[in-house]
Amino acid sequence: MTCDAYQAYQTLEKETNERVTISGCMMHARRRYAEALALIDLKKIPAEKVEELPEIQALKLIGDIYDADGALKELTVPERTKRRDSEVRPKVDAYFEYVNALDIEDPLISEKLKDAISYSRNQEIYLRRFLEDGNIPIDDGATERCIRPFAVGRFQLISIPRHQLFDAYIITVDSCRYKKTSIMKRK
Repeated sequence: MTCDAYQAYQTLEKETNERVTISGCMMHARRRYAEALALIDLKKIPAEKVEELPEIQALKLIGDIYDADGALKELTVPERTKRRDSEVRPKVDAYFEYVNALDIEDPLISEKLKDAISYSRNQEIYLRRFLEDGNIPIDDGATERCIRPFAVGRFQLISIPRHQLFDAYIITVDSCRYKKTSIMKRK
């Protein structure tokens, strides 16, 4: 199961004796850097200095990971697993080497950037899991896009009687099927 850092998921993995494998979502890690970057007024910083910002560096490293992994999506699972090890793992290693070298105690680092760094450091084991199995996606973006209409409309569900909530869930699943979005099966 590819998910965010909600502790209950990691507990589930432990309680099922690892019959359920939890993997982290690189999209969640990336989003934190993007939020940290959004707080900076880039117009006041010279272009060459912008490139040196830790937020930019982390986003570029994550982008490199996505580019390398995206190139493998049409491969069979065994081939994707093998190529991830040789082509994607070095990029993941470079990302974590960079993140672990950042000084989180630096007073010039924003709280948002500290959050982004801490998230990646704390979730490193889970964010690396996709490297172990070609079936594991790098993020849970497909799932999030599929359930977005349902999740965004959750406040509208308050008016739906409980016995009809299951029907609403089924409609969401059918919508995923219609859009040919599969979160269960990959090549």
